[in-house]
Amino acid sequence: MRGKRFGLCLLALVLSLASGCTPEAMPSPTTVASTPALPSPTTTPAPTATLTPVPSPTPTPTPTPSVRPGAALAPENIAQLTQMAQIGRGEIHDQHWAPDGSALAVATGLGVVLFDGVTLELREQLPTGETNRVRFSPDGTSLAVAASDWVALWDLSAGDYRFRNETEYDIDSLTFNTEGTTLLVASQETVPVTTVYGTTSRYDLHIQQYDVTDGSQLRTIKLVDPNGRALSPRFVDGGRVIQTYSAPNDYFWWDAQTGQQLYAYNTEGVTLAILRTVGERALRIEVSDLTRVKAMDLVSGEILGEITPGGEAYGMFLSEDGQTVVVFADTISRWDVATLESQGTFTLKSAGRLSLIFAPDFSRAIVKEDGTLRLLDVAADAILAEQPGFYDRAWEVALSADGSLLAANRGTYYGRNTRVETWDTVRLERLAVIAPGLENSLVSLAVDAKGRVLTGIAELAEVRFWDPFSGDSAGTLTLDQRLTKFALTHDGQHLAVAHATDGSLWDLPTSTRLETLGDYGERVSRIALSEDGTRVALTYFSEYGAVLWDVSTTQAMITLPNCQRAVVSPDGSQFACYKDLTIPIQSIATGTVLGALPVPAEIVQLAYSPDSRLLVASCEDGALYFWEAAGGALLHRLEYPARNFAFSADGRLLVTAASDGTVRLWGIE
Repeated sequence: MRGKRFGLCLLALVLSLASGCTPEAMPSPTTVASTPALPSPTTTPAPTATLTPVPSPTPTPTPTPSVRPGAALAPENIAQLTQMAQIGRGEIHDQHWAPDGSALAVATGLGVVLFDGVTLELREQLPTGETNRVRFSPDGTSLAVAASDWVALWDLSAGDYRFRNETEYDIDSLTFNTEGTTLLVASQETVPVTTVYGTTSRYDLHIQQYDVTDGSQLRTIKLVDPNGRALSPRFVDGGRVIQTYSAPNDYFWWDAQTGQQLYAYNTEGVTLAILRTVGERALRIEVSDLTRVKAMDLVSGEILGEITPGGEAYGMFLSEDGQTVVVFADTISRWDVATLESQGTFTLKSAGRLSLIFAPDFSRAIVKEDGTLRLLDVAADAILAEQPGFYDRAWEVALSADGSLLAANRGTYYGRNTRVETWDTVRLERLAVIAPGLENSLVSLAVDAKGRVLTGIAELAEVRFWDPFSGDSAGTLTLDQRLTKFALTHDGQHLAVAHATDGSLWDLPTSTRLETLGDYGERVSRIALSEDGTRVALTYFSEYGAVLWDVSTTQAMITLPNCQRAVVSPDGSQFACYKDLTIPIQSIATGTVLGALPVPAEIVQLAYSPDSRLLVASCEDGALYFWEAAGGALLHRLEYPARNFAFSADGRLLVTAASDGTVRLWGIE
């Protein structure tokens, strides 16, 4: 069963590609000049090519960025909060080469970016907003772009939309017909279905055809999958055929003009497969024993030929015109689909496995690794150019006390497969990438008073320290239990660590444990503390909810049942928690309930500003909310999908991390 699941995962990936605790002494951080010199990138001459360039405007020189925030954020000026900088170009959703290879279009959560296909220089940022799909027209003069609920045609010469149409259903795929006169769009409709076992869903497919001159809709075809799951639609053969996947193993081909089912194929027992029509023949190229690739007639089952890839095949890629198949093994080999004759081999050690997007002539390839687009020379196995900043996620951020140093967790899935980047926030220069030993789930991130980056790994019983300029290790604090979360005071004196069933408070400069708090035998999810280290708040996965602890007496002071997250104001005057779309706030000195703030959506993060005057929450509705802590008045709502945020110690800088891959700096200008 395990092998079968592995094979199915590989198959899905290939088909997607075809579509395009004793504390230890901590050494002081390495002494580094205040303005570290960054290494200059190696310049490799661009390949020589004669191409018909895609039209683009003359680029405007970009000024050197500089972030210098003004006054500290406060109730009286929070409405003036302004974005001062952005790090990251958004998550890549789709990429497409121009037909002649002269340009590369990249669809991201922030819009479409157009690059030169030979040098990878930035040519244009299209103001399309979040875009999920992008395709060049056959003549290369326009771009079809789409989000989930709209499709548009962008005229590259005019620099504007030729048309933009709203769609009723979620868009999955788009292409042009061979002549470039029609734009075909596949959208998926979710239809509720009632059965004897309850309510389930059927997924029907709609194919809209638009005239490229004015966007008028020519026709609509509805496809109903026999299994009720027409998933992952992909246009092939110049838009004549659409291929769909129906879990667990069935694939169907449909005539995109009539909606008639052409072929069906069950891939059970097949590790990898590519399915395509060649002329009038339906062809499947499959791998079942990893060392041999077979080309077979889909209808008759006749074996037309075999490919020997030179090792175990772990992936395949089919060119957009269907003429060439690439097999990934010990070496990467190219084969003519019709004749199965070899077209050569290459290595591309510069690229990650299965992450290549080839230029139409296969002379160059694009690979995305660690948030960077790299242009590769296929024959020379060399990196020609790079474009950084395309991040899938920004999970957590932290600032140094003066706000000049930023640490951002670029984990790909809830902090896993993590890389932490450090940035100079004044000049917006990346300083280092911290990666070794962070393969597991990063649960907390901070910057201490010495400028060291602190990371907490859920699977480990230690807090690690890193030099922000070199990315090298700068020490380890070994704990006696695995950690769940940690919190650090702005002055770097106190570190509070949440463990499985309790919390501990540490004097960070001496690496000394001060107290252990709150062992109810219940799981602890979060921890917070006051700036002076005298109050620690623990949030439990139980009816205890949030409990405020007095460090000097190790006694519980306030208990707020069923709370999901709790915070202590830095000045130690207030205790706030989140539950049931409200934020109850209590006075720590008197225990008096000061108010209960209504919240319009589930809270992702809750925190006080450093001076305790603002209470801030990031919510699932894609906004940041700012309340006056003293009176509870809602002062400002910032429309930005921040998942995590952090303040500088002086309160002048706010940094946010979002699921669109960007990190943004905010302040009062």
